[in-house]
Amino acid sequence: EDSATQYVYSSIEAQLRMLADYAFMLRDYDMALSNYRAVAADFKNDKAFKHYAGAQEMIALCTFLTDGRERDINEILESAHTCYLRTGFSRYSTRVTFLMADIYRLGS
Repeated sequence: EDSATQYVYSSIEAQLRMLADYAFMLRDYDMALSNYRAVAADFKNDKAFKHYAGAQEMIALCTFLTDGRERDINEILESAHTCYLRTGFSRYSTRVTFLMADIYRLGS
């Protein structure tokens, strides 16, 4: 798995991701979106691409739930899909493909 970069529970990145997840569970999608974007930038800077792609998935989902543009959602999910493939996490790239299909189906 992604052993290059790991975040302990008390790290800023882990806490920010948890805050975003809690906001998502409470259906505050705007707050979740802003926190996912912030933590995604940290993950990308740290070259923690598995974490980055996971945050990208949630950014796309929040964007969809806040009536974002379909083109933006597709670009974000394609980025996550590509990131998973490049880092050898094909199982997760398959999940992104199914998410893309569901969003496309629901958006039509």
